[in-house]
Amino acid sequence: MNRFWRALWMIALCTLLLTACRGDPDGSLAYQGKECTFTGVCTLEDGEYTLQIHTRPDGSGELLFLSPETLEGCRYLRTEGGEYTFIAEDVSLPVAANPTVEAIFGLFRLKESDLLSAKVAENVGEGLNVLTYAGDVTVYLSSTDGLPLRFEHPLLTLTLHSDGREIVSAEKTPNP
Repeated sequence: MNRFWRALWMIALCTLLLTACRGDPDGSLAYQGKECTFTGVCTLEDGEYTLQIHTRPDGSGELLFLSPETLEGCRYLRTEGGEYTFIAEDVSLPVAANPTVEAIFGLFRLKESDLLSAKVAENVGEGLNVLTYAGDVTVYLSSTDGLPLRFEHPLLTLTLHSDGREIVSAEKTPNP
């Protein structure tokens, strides 16, 4: 009988822990405190670019172009202090902050104090947390794991593919 109660206690504890991790639309961007790598498609006025984005909690990171072919393998490195280096083949050059590249890295450094609204929306039957920030930035988070699926920024739209997931509905949910 002792094993039964121990097993029941473990099941109750695991259930409590798993439900406590469920995403809520409270402006929390827990992924920003972790080292993360995402692959996605960045849509700009002049076309689409497939990128791999690696971010670190200190604000440093790397943006690697996977396509188009003319930029494949080129990358931007960002230091903790916000300095950039552009690398193409064997050439490495310090560069000024490109507004688009800075905007992409900025999407991974949003501040909770800039949160304007948060709500839960539906995306193909799955809950989706939609967070709107100052500067007309909208973040779509998976309510399952809290990871970003899509960012909308005045300069760009970034749709991330993490574990093969992506947002199917590209429609903006109206603010309440």
